[in-house]
Amino acid sequence: MRETTKQTLAILVITVILGSSIFVFLKFTQPAYANLIELKSAILEKEEIKKDLVEQKKVADEIVGKYLTLGGELGKINKALPRKPELAEVLAALDAIARETKINLNDIAFRELSSSVIEGKGEKITPVKTIEVSFTIDGKFVDTNNFLAEVGKELRLMDVKQVAMEQYNAMVALTGKTKGFKPVELLRTNIVLYTYYQP
Repeated sequence: MRETTKQTLAILVITVILGSSIFVFLKFTQPAYANLIELKSAILEKEEIKKDLVEQKKVADEIVGKYLTLGGELGKINKALPRKPELAEVLAALDAIARETKINLNDIAFRELSSSVIEGKGEKITPVKTIEVSFTIDGKFVDTNNFLAEVGKELRLMDVKQVAMEQYNAMVALTGKTKGFKPVELLRTNIVLYTYYQP
């Protein structure tokens, strides 16, 4: 073989190898490299999303932890503004306060008042319903004052709306060595208060 033929053949082989290399690069290597770049950017995006989710989970866990530690506080809120009227609890609270302050509790009546309705997002919402509680108490002025103060301290929300007092004379039985009756001046107080619940 002659030298020129060898050179021509070498050039031809180099050209074929170079062409094959370019073909392989364009057909396989470059798309695979572009896919690798896309996958790396997708992995970085997913890692950022994962980092955000981890932070959100941490915040959610903190909120749940706070919620669990506030169980007693939420119970107080539910007692202050219950989901049902719970009139028996209102009566029991008033009776306990009356006994503690040496007041006679009489003529208790409950009445549910019409409640306001709020329009919101196509539906009507009644945020709070009101129950009117009217009753009469008999006792000394100091005891009546103490009764009203204790009602104000009660955990259940109660607003005193009306107080009407009148004085009257009563006979109180004496106990101990002296038997009989003693006249005393007492107050008869008509009270109207409102208490609330969430329907």
